[in-house]
Amino acid sequence: MRKVIHGGDIYQYPAEIIDFSSNINPLGIPHSVKKILQGNWEHLLRYPDIDYRALRQNIAAYHLIGEEQVLVGNGAAEIIFLLGNFFRGKKILIPVPAFGEYAEAVKLGGGEVVTLKRDVADFALPLEEIRMLLKQVDGIILCNPNNPTGQILREPELREIVELTYTLGKYLILDEAFIDFVPEPEKSSGLKWLKHHSQLIIIRAYTKYYALPGLRLGYGLGDERVLADLRRYQMPWSVNSLAVEIGKVVLKDREYQQLSREWIGRERNFLQTHLQEMVGLRIFPTEANFFLIKLENGQIARELKQRMIEKGVLIRDASSFVGLDDSYFRVAIKERTDNLRLINALTEALQEYKAE
Repeated sequence: MRKVIHGGDIYQYPAEIIDFSSNINPLGIPHSVKKILQGNWEHLLRYPDIDYRALRQNIAAYHLIGEEQVLVGNGAAEIIFLLGNFFRGKKILIPVPAFGEYAEAVKLGGGEVVTLKRDVADFALPLEEIRMLLKQVDGIILCNPNNPTGQILREPELREIVELTYTLGKYLILDEAFIDFVPEPEKSSGLKWLKHHSQLIIIRAYTKYYALPGLRLGYGLGDERVLADLRRYQMPWSVNSLAVEIGKVVLKDREYQQLSREWIGRERNFLQTHLQEMVGLRIFPTEANFFLIKLENGQIARELKQRMIEKGVLIRDASSFVGLDDSYFRVAIKERTDNLRLINALTEALQEYKAE
């Protein structure tokens, strides 16, 4: 089984490099989290509640659902791999390009992956093919907004998929790890169908939006009977006490949430404008906090990545995503000074290609 390549592997590079390979909120850790980190540490002297009752109650209240509809995990990745075990012996449809761990989790759990390639012209979801293939599989995994393309499923598209999987009795997994970066996330989320579709499971993460990748905290939302089956595969105390304490307060930090959407929206527009001015790049529209970009003049993303490293900037070579070739790379949206550094470094690298 091949190893999935991820962004954020900064440990092999100089400490001063600016990391555009991982998609983390540039505002950094919320003030509400810093207060916990500066507070008392008594919660570390005891085991966390093995059922995470208080944390699940807080998440349930935030989403206006029942506590029994929440499954807490060690990052969204744990939820994904619990689903992999749950899907043992099942066929799961995955439109690509998509986050590589979906396929790895299904395969590792003993399931079968059915891959469906999106049209590289615009990476739109091929609904007609999905309608046909859903009759032959047990479920489908979709990332919304999609990683690495940044596209969001509009309400009519999402509604059609929800209704189709419900009618056919298929599982629908919606990974919404990046949905908080969307201007109006509630309009694009599957949450409104959660109480009607017993085989719908939504994955959320604290990692990206709250800038807590090192904490490892995520959760799944779904039917209580399905989540009870998933819990059978979960090891005890997979979520630590510090993560529990932070998870209980950060969803209430409305000021941070508002500032984040404003910041990301502003910097998304700024960065897109400057990237689109560069000759030889195709910029795919995004509603997430990153851009997928294609090199159109025959350059190789792997080589561009090396040039950018030499300029102190780390980008994500996207060729490891199934469905993408070696001309694609991805960059995160960061704060203005870092975004300017990216623009300048990328401009220099492209000029160097022209001079050769």
